[in-house]
Parts: sequence; C-alpha cells; structure tokens
Amino acid sequence: ANWSILYTGGKDEMELALKRFDRIRYPVVPERDMHILIDTWGSDHQNGLDDKIYGRENSVYDVVAEEVRTASRMGIDIVRIDDGWQHGSPFQKGVYSPWEGAGYSPGWAKLKPLAEEHKVRIGLWAAIRYISPEEMRKNQQELDVATWKLDFDMLPDWEAFHHRMQGIRDFIKDSDYKTQVSWCPEYDDQRYGWYSPAKECGPMYFQNIQNNLPHHIVYVPYITLMGHWNISRYYNMNKLQCHWQNPALTNPKFSDAVEHSQSYAAMSAFMAVPSCFMLTQLLEDEQEKELTEIIGLYKQHRAEIFDGYVFPIGDEPNNDGWTGFQVYHPDKKTGYLM
Repeated sequence: ANWSILYTGGKDEMELALKRFDRIRYPVVPERDMHILIDTWGSDHQNGLDDKIYGRENSVYDVVAEEVRTASRMGIDIVRIDDGWQHGSPFQKGVYSPWEGAGYSPGWAKLKPLAEEHKVRIGLWAAIRYISPEEMRKNQQELDVATWKLDFDMLPDWEAFHHRMQGIRDFIKDSDYKTQVSWCPEYDDQRYGWYSPAKECGPMYFQNIQNNLPHHIVYVPYITLMGHWNISRYYNMNKLQCHWQNPALTNPKFSDAVEHSQSYAAMSAFMAVPSCFMLTQLLEDEQEKELTEIIGLYKQHRAEIFDGYVFPIGDEPNNDGWTGFQVYHPDKKTGYLM
C-alpha cells in the first residue's frame, strides 16, 4: 500500500501527521498494551563474577516467584519469564512446556495462583522457529499469558513475513485478543518489515541491555537514551517496549551507569512501554523504595502519556547536554515534559 498524508505547517506538523496516521493504522489497546513489565534476563553481574551469564538461572520458579512478589510491591504489572522455563535447549522442538526441573508444576499449577494472588500477570519468552503453534496455544490457555517475546526469528522476504504475521494474528484471535506479541530484533539476520506491520501484534521490543555480558550490549545510560530519543521522532512510543537496567549493578568496567540514579534509568523508558530488563529482587531496600515511588507517580499519568504523542526535545543525548521528551495531545492541547 502507498499513502499520501496531507498536513499544513513545518517539520513538527509533518511528524505529528505521520504519527496520527500511524495510530489509525496500528491502534493501541490500553487494557492490553499499557503496562510496565519485568524481564528476567539481563542481570548478569551477580556475586562479583565478570565471566558468567546469568540468564536461564533467572527463569527458575523460585526466582520468578520472588519477582512476582517484588513486582506486586513496586506496582509493576507483568513478570516476563525469559529463556529457561522450558525443557532443555530452546533450539529443540517439543520442549515448550513448564519444566519441573526448574521448579514449575505441569499446567503452571503453582505459578498461576501465585500471580493471581499478587495481581501480577505473566509473560513468556520463546524461540519462535522452534515452539509450535499448539504449544503456544496450550501455554496461553493454561497461564493466560499477557505478552510473548519471540526470539531468533528469520524473516528474509515478504512471503516469510506474511506467513509469520498470519500465524500470530490467528494466535491472538484464538486468545480472544487477551495477549500480544513482540519480536526480539537484536541479531544480524535479515529482517523484513520489522518495526512496521509487526507492531499491529503489540508493542515492539527495542533493545537488549545487560549489565555485564556480552560486553557490547552493556547498559550505558546515554546510549540507551539516545536510541529512545532518535526513534521517538517518527515512531509512536506507545508501540515500543523500551528497557532500563539496574545502574547500581552494571559493571563499571564497561559503563558509567553506576553514576546514575534508579529514577534516571527508569524514566528514560517512561515515554514508551517501560520494560525493566533486570531482577528487581536484587535491588537494595532504598533502591526499591526509590523506584516504587517514581513508578507510582508515573502510573498516575500513564493513561494521558499513552494517549499523547511523544517527540524528542533538546540535544541528542551525548552525556554532556540537556535532552528529553515532550508528550503532546493535539485535541486536548495538554502535555508533559521530561
């Protein structure tokens, strides 16, 4: 399809016209899409070990159960279980059911009532070329999955993309539209249509940021903020999961994150769909209190932020200047500054 979008004014009005059209084509469902989530991956720098990736260990039942409890205390809506909940290697077929070796019960019999008790929903990770549609539907029915993070896809052309989108549309329809899907796009494999039509399935996943390994994606606050700032010029940020990391536990050999507060790190994601890419149970008491307060303040205004249009202001983030975002609602003539 090709479109001609008419507007009056200058560059600012052009950007707003693009975003208003985009929101008509790719509408947001606040009850489903507006949330803050925790992803259990990302907290690698533990116990002073610089050479160990903690990932699958962060996805066992005991760790996830504690994340559910901390999420409930902090006002976070979803705990998304990353790689490690399934049987064996993610690059096998027939393994995508809750693994008893990681502490889970068949049919998610332990986790689901715990999450319901704490009023926290659960998300799941999967390697999309290995999990079957039947396995996705079974886990969806048993766990009422709030959001799926699909990893290791390969979409080299229109036919592959169309086939994948049709399958995911059917899956979301089968869930009675109670779930959504985001793709994890940080690999070198060719991607077709990544940040455009795929976002009709849910807010897209933006960026892996970890706190130690691999070193090339260690969280550096101004670089993460620079990505959010640049994409906000033309992209509706309520269609993007933007991540933040625990600055206090980011390896200082590779980043200046330790010089930043918990609030600074979190607020760099608050103009989008915030995704806490770390274990919150590793926060110190004062750090948890700080984040809980800023999350509580954000949630008072989240619906208005989600309903507005986000644009970058100031200088491109460079660790040495003033930068930020504005949220503008063209019909209400109201907004926010960060």
